[in-house]
Amino acid sequence: MNKNKIIELLQEAVFEDNLDVDRPLNSIPTWDSMAKMNFTATIEEEFGVFLEFGALDEVSSVADVVRAVEHKIESK
Repeated sequence: MNKNKIIELLQEAVFEDNLDVDRPLNSIPTWDSMAKMNFTATIEEEFGVFLEFGALDEVSSVADVVRAVEHKIESK
């Protein structure tokens, strides 16, 4: 399922294990511009979709990230 893979890629980008889907992104110390760039690059590589960098500024939780990426994949 895409959800698990997206969470796995996000965990790799922020160097965290076991991210809860309800966790606010602003509570992850390593969720910064570099993590966002790495995450968007891995999403593009893994799923073949381009997630606009600004789109990640509009999300506030891990679940929001998953929804944004899944929406992008579905609209591909």
